[in-house]
Amino acid sequence: MLTAGCQTPVEFGLNGLGLMTYMGTGKGLSDHVVSYVSGRDCSMRGLISDGRLCRELTPDLPQPEEKAPVFCYRTLGVAECYTQPDPFAPPSRRLN
Repeated sequence: MLTAGCQTPVEFGLNGLGLMTYMGTGKGLSDHVVSYVSGRDCSMRGLISDGRLCRELTPDLPQPEEKAPVFCYRTLGVAECYTQPDPFAPPSRRLN
């Protein structure tokens, strides 16, 4: 990038795109091309860190467990939340 005056606009754009790609994904443009062609996760950083250029793609991560519902009600000054609905609270006090 220091010699940007000696580059064509296309080269300058590709260098900028490569830098943004690396900052966003940790992989360069060539890493993405090799990954696409091989169907694996490839990066030069992996080759340097643990000696493997490509890894098998990891399967989808399991979905997080659903959280128990929370029932919140207006009280004096604060909201109070419970795991079960309050059978005595009027609907106007319910926050969610």
